[in-house]
Amino acid sequence: MDLKHNGFPVPSDYFGVLWALSGIKDLLIMEHGSTGTCNYNAFNYMIMNRQSPKGKLFTCGMDEDDVVMGRDEKIKEAIGELDDKYHPKVIALVATGVTSVIGLDLQGIIEESQPVTKARLLPFSSGGFAGDYNLGIKEVFRSLVNNIVEEPKETKPGTVNIIGPTIDSFNNVSDLAELERMLKLLGAQVNTVFTYQTDVSDIKNLASASLNLVTRDIGLEAAEMLKERYGIPYYYGLPFGVRGSVE
Repeated sequence: MDLKHNGFPVPSDYFGVLWALSGIKDLLIMEHGSTGTCNYNAFNYMIMNRQSPKGKLFTCGMDEDDVVMGRDEKIKEAIGELDDKYHPKVIALVATGVTSVIGLDLQGIIEESQPVTKARLLPFSSGGFAGDYNLGIKEVFRSLVNNIVEEPKETKPGTVNIIGPTIDSFNNVSDLAELERMLKLLGAQVNTVFTYQTDVSDIKNLASASLNLVTRDIGLEAAEMLKERYGIPYYYGLPFGVRGSVE
């Protein structure tokens, strides 16, 4: 009997991590994996490097010897090169499947490299084995809330964070334009979009908003964290139809 695919496979958490990170302008992604994996994502799949004229996604270029010996020298050298050449605010170290299989410790690499690196280093270690892309996006949201968001100096009245849109979101450009238009009619202003077309300074100031508007269920965990830590209320939903728009 022939086996047939009736649909596309669900992207893994590895892709969710890439999608959630790629909308942050002054953040660069360093994959710990082979050049072929990076080329597929950056060029063939056309989801990553088009986000920035200088490129968003980089690789340390692991080869067979690095895999067999469990070497980490290349990623340490690549971190230094990105830091010196592009001066990003954050460098995200993203595990690929091979990283997870050989059990390389990204957190240990960060502990060694952070003292000599100006950019903030963040690890994302699941490598595609934790589940589907939703888990990867949630992992990024959690990490940014835990490591980047700062205690607000003041709460800005009438400001709203939009939590949920990432580059994989369907129709996100027009949806965001309409949300911003409607909020402006109510006298409200968008503080930041988490994490589409934003930057690290906007994410640092996430807790200064008066309200979080969650547009996807994957953003609910981050909204709960922000509510618990900073007392920011949130609403979950999109303005679909008259009733949804009024709510």
